[in-house]
Amino acid sequence: MTAEFEKEWRVNVSSQMKGAGVYAFSLTPLPGRNGRMTCKGFQLYANGQHVCDAAEPADKDARTVTFQVPRALQGRVEVRFRVRCFDGWFECAGEMLMKKI
Repeated sequence: MTAEFEKEWRVNVSSQMKGAGVYAFSLTPLPGRNGRMTCKGFQLYANGQHVCDAAEPADKDARTVTFQVPRALQGRVEVRFRVRCFDGWFECAGEMLMKKI
């Protein structure tokens, strides 16, 4: 049976943000747990305040996006995005990698 639902993911990237610049964020599904899912609407937040949107269109299913970060960010920094899962929550698991370009 397919369990379809949508959830907002919030990934803490505070330790990976090192000042202004372009950052690439990649979401890699875990092996054996990569059920059918779509990821859209990537945004960057610092201390709960919206900083910028990903360069890619918000309505595009994406596994890798880029952010143009305008300044050094202080406090808790999060990447937020919407995930729609078609095979149940436990089949939508992944790891993230963020690096400065």
